[in-house]
Amino acid sequence: MNTKTNRNHKKPVNMLILTGSILSLLAAPWVANAETANGIMTVDINAAMLAGLGNTVSPSRYLYLEDFINETYNNAPITSTGAVPSLILTPNPTALYNEVPALGLKFPVNSATIAPSTATSTIPPFNIVRILQATTLNYTGSPTSGTGKVGFSGALRLKSDVFTGWLKMPEWSLYYDAARVNIGGFGESGWIIKANEAGSPDGFGPHTIFALKNVTTSSVNGALNLSGDLIFGIEDWGSSLFFNLSAIDAAKIIGHVNLVPVPAAPSGLSGTVASTTQINLAWADNATGEASQSIERCSYIIPAAACTTFTALTPAIGSNVVVKNNTGLTNGTTYRYRIRAQGASGYSAYSNTVTITAGLPAAPSGLASSASASPSPSTAANGLVNLIWADNANNETKYKLERCKLVGATCTYAVISAVIPANTTSFSNTGLLAGTYKYRVTATNTPGSSPVSNIYQITI
Repeated sequence: MNTKTNRNHKKPVNMLILTGSILSLLAAPWVANAETANGIMTVDINAAMLAGLGNTVSPSRYLYLEDFINETYNNAPITSTGAVPSLILTPNPTALYNEVPALGLKFPVNSATIAPSTATSTIPPFNIVRILQATTLNYTGSPTSGTGKVGFSGALRLKSDVFTGWLKMPEWSLYYDAARVNIGGFGESGWIIKANEAGSPDGFGPHTIFALKNVTTSSVNGALNLSGDLIFGIEDWGSSLFFNLSAIDAAKIIGHVNLVPVPAAPSGLSGTVASTTQINLAWADNATGEASQSIERCSYIIPAAACTTFTALTPAIGSNVVVKNNTGLTNGTTYRYRIRAQGASGYSAYSNTVTITAGLPAAPSGLASSASASPSPSTAANGLVNLIWADNANNETKYKLERCKLVGATCTYAVISAVIPANTTSFSNTGLLAGTYKYRVTATNTPGSSPVSNIYQITI
C-alpha cells in the first residue's frame, strides 16, 4: 500500500450609504467586524424643503447649502465643490456666495482607531476646527438599536437669510439613544445625527442636527442596514442655533436615509497554470447585489522578495462571475492576485491572496527517507520506505514519483504514481522486496514537468 501526505502549505492565507429622495445622509462600507461600520456617507438635500422653511422671526427665511468638504479616510482634504454660483438650491439668497449642488455629498466613515484631532480644514472665509469621532457602533446582532456610534469625516455649511454667517456641520456621528424616542412628539426613533463641533468661538459645541423617524433596520451579511426619514433635532430647532425654527418646521421631513452595507468579500481565490503565459483564477462570490468585482495583481521574479504593490486589472469583472483567465503573462514570472467586490456602498474587503508562477513548476528538492525498511530486510515482502521531499513550486497540479530497482548496474525507472496531489511532501512506498532502490520526483502542471529532484537511493 502506498500513502502520501499533503501539507497544503500554499493555500492562500471584509459602508454605509444613505441615499434618498429628499436628503440622503449616510453611506458606508463595513469593516471585518460585521457589527460596526466603515465606508462612505452620501448626502442628498431637498433644496425646496430647505429653502422653504418658515419661522416666527421672518416669513421669508430659508437655509441653503453654502460649502461642502469631502475628506479621505486619512482626513486629507480632497475637494471643495461649488466653484461658481449655482441655482440648484433655490431661491438663491445672494450671488456673492457659491451655492453647491445638494446631491451626492460624500462623508467617509472613520475607523475604530482614528485619533481625536484639533486640526483645521482651510476653506475661506474661516477654518473649521475638526473633532474626529471614532466609529464604535456595535449592534451585537440586533440592528434595531446599538451602542457606540458611527463617526464621519467631512463638513458642510448652511447659510440663512436671517443670519450673517454660516452654520457649520463638521464631524458628524450617528448613534442610537433610547431616551430620544419620540422626545419631541414627532415620532423620533431614537437614531440621531450629531455634529461634533468645537465650542465658542469656533462653533456651537456638540449638538444634534437631525433625528430619524419611520426607521426600519435589518442585518445584511452581518452588517446594519437602516432606512428612515430625517427631521431637525429637538436640541436645535427651537434655539438660535437653527435660527428659531418653529415646531412646524421641526416636524417637517427634510430627507431620507438608507444605510446599505458593502458586499461580502470573495473567498477561496485559487489559480492554476494553463500555459507558460496564462493563469486561470477561480473564487467564491459571496456577495449579493454587487455591481462589479476588481482583480488586482503584482509580479516579481523569484528569488526576489514578494511584490506588495498591486494594480487592478481592466476591465473590471462583472457581478456573479467566479472565474478569470489572465493571459499575456511572462514565462517564469511569479504573480500575486487578490479580488474584492464593489457595490453602491463601496468595496468589500479583499479575498485571500494567491501566489503562482507562470510556466513550469520548480523542481522538488531534498528527496530522502524519514525511516528505512521496516520490518528488517529478512522479511522484505513487507518492506517499507517513507519518502519526504521539499515542495518548491507554487503552481504544480500534482507530483510524479518514479522508482527503479538495481539489477547489477542496471536500473530502469517506472512510475509509482503520477497523481500525487499538489503541495504533497511525503509518500509511503510499501510491499517492497529486498534490494537496492532509487527514487526521483517531479512536479507537473498543464505546461509540463519540472526538472527531476535529486536521486535518492536506499537498500532494504
